[in-house]
Amino acid sequence: MIFQSESRKGIRRAALITVMLVLFMFLLLAASIPASVMVKPASLPTVEVPEALLVTNANVVDVRAGTILPGRHILVEQGKVSRISEDHPGGGVPEIDINGAFVAPGLVDMHVHVHDRKDLVTNLAYGVTAVRNLRGFPAHLRWRQELRDHDWLGATLFVSSPVLDGPKYAHALQQVVNNPDHARFLVNHYQQSGYDLLKVYGYLAPDVYEAVMDQASLIGMPVAKHGPYSPTEEPFKWLETVQSLEHVEDILQEPLNRQFDTDALRDYVEEIRKIRPYITPTLATFDHLTQLSTDKQAFVDRIPLQQLNPFFKWLYGMASVERWLQAGSEHAERNTQELDFLKHIARSLSDNGIPLLIGSDAGTMYMTAGISTHIEMQLMQDAGISDEKIIRYATLNAARAMQLDHEYGAVEPGRWADFIITAENPLDNIRNLQKPLSVVKRGQFIDRKSLDELLELADNPAGFYIGMGILLEDIVTRWWTDLVA
Repeated sequence: MIFQSESRKGIRRAALITVMLVLFMFLLLAASIPASVMVKPASLPTVEVPEALLVTNANVVDVRAGTILPGRHILVEQGKVSRISEDHPGGGVPEIDINGAFVAPGLVDMHVHVHDRKDLVTNLAYGVTAVRNLRGFPAHLRWRQELRDHDWLGATLFVSSPVLDGPKYAHALQQVVNNPDHARFLVNHYQQSGYDLLKVYGYLAPDVYEAVMDQASLIGMPVAKHGPYSPTEEPFKWLETVQSLEHVEDILQEPLNRQFDTDALRDYVEEIRKIRPYITPTLATFDHLTQLSTDKQAFVDRIPLQQLNPFFKWLYGMASVERWLQAGSEHAERNTQELDFLKHIARSLSDNGIPLLIGSDAGTMYMTAGISTHIEMQLMQDAGISDEKIIRYATLNAARAMQLDHEYGAVEPGRWADFIITAENPLDNIRNLQKPLSVVKRGQFIDRKSLDELLELADNPAGFYIGMGILLEDIVTRWWTDLVA
């Protein structure tokens, strides 16, 4: 989460400058930008799903039980698992013998910010077969439809609304909500527009927040909310209805008042476990800003910046990266201490039965797609959470949080054939997932050579002005929405 409370003024100022520059540059260059600027590039990979596929000699990872089902044959038909058996089913179906490799469900990153179609290609190359994007643009709805229409190959995309925030703290990249009537209008509008869920900050006025949550509950619109608190006098009110709560950093900032207070944390966990909401820790983003503040340019030099859309790379560089590169030693040390405590919070939640999700916050700062998901899992491992739990968080928990566990989250009949195939057992070490032998996306088998080719495509995202156009479209669309509200 780059929008730290102490830097929100700087973010708003950077956002305002950005909007002004975007508008100026867009008007200046409108005549020279080709009409195809918003059209998908020809370099995207193609979808080639066979009618049937048989994956033989597989060690299937049972994420429910945390065990291995050895020597299984997985029959895939029309992109879904139709049968898993110990006996070869026969029938002349095209088959791939994986010789005892391990088959786990595809990973789901539940907190990303997608800025380019290639981000979804890169995720897939790392075995992240689905992502939940938590800052929705109109472009995301088009990309989601293109994926559904099999126009190109990438991770499944779930899309939140634009971020709903109060006028006191919101910047130009967020949807300001002014009053309860406006709140109810926006909730209905974003559901009708086709967004999968709402993204809500905790800085709304109490009556506005309650109107958002009440209307969302009334029409069945899921909500992902920043922070495990509410602006109302009843801090846990409405939290039972959310799809998930985002950022354990917000636990440190609000309930713990930025203090590394283990007693206060224990009391808070006792309260939150009564409602057991899904929580997305997003340790990776704080780890990222910590390394920016401690290792400076040496850390930046290790990041594959060529995978980032150049406009959004520039935007996040101006809005957040420069701040952490310029952080003094005292601030860097505080970041290091805070990261350690955030790991402790995640471990405490996990130990007390709070269902966690894997969410990297990829797309913020200079966090690249795919590998950031694995970094999040690795940080959970470093925190002392078991590999068995982490894999469940990245698969079955994600599906359950979205109420889609009949389609995703496990290698079982009736679910989409989204697999990550590895040489070593991921239950022994989740780092075995970081470079898969192959990935299956809805029945399409992608071998290691093809995965490397997907990563090569990731080095060529859309251009600067395409990224600018995506953001400008979002700004104009939200302005028009408010105009007709």
